[in-house]
Amino acid sequence: MQAATEVRIEGNAAIGTRRLKEAAAAELASLKDPARRQAAADDAAFQMETAGHLAGYAFIEVEYTIAGEDAEAAVVFTIREGPRVRLGEVSFAGNGYFTAAQLRPHIAIARSAPYVEGDVRAARN
Repeated sequence: MQAATEVRIEGNAAIGTRRLKEAAAAELASLKDPARRQAAADDAAFQMETAGHLAGYAFIEVEYTIAGEDAEAAVVFTIREGPRVRLGEVSFAGNGYFTAAQLRPHIAIARSAPYVEGDVRAARN
C-alpha cells in the first residue's frame, strides 16, 4: 500500500497554487511512493519552475523540503517568483546589410509580452 503525503505550496503570490499543482500533477502523484519521493519532488519543483517561466517569471525559484516518512510525510514547496519580466525594445547589433527596420518584422514577439526564453529563441530562428 502506498503512503499518503501532505503537499503544501508556500510563497507564491502571482502564480496560483492550482496552476502550479496542475503543472506538476504527475510528479505530485508520485510523491505517494516513498521510494520515488525525492525524485518526484525534484521533478515537481522543475515543472513548477517551468510553469513560472512560461508565465514570464524568468527568475522563479522553487525549493522543497521533505519532512517525515511514509504516511507521515509532508513535502513543502517554497516558491520565490521574482519579478515578472516583459520584453522591452528589441535592438540589433552587427547588422551590416539589413537595417533594424527590415529585421524587426521577422521577430515574432510583441513588445511588452512576458519574457519566455523559448519564445525568444524561436523568434531568432
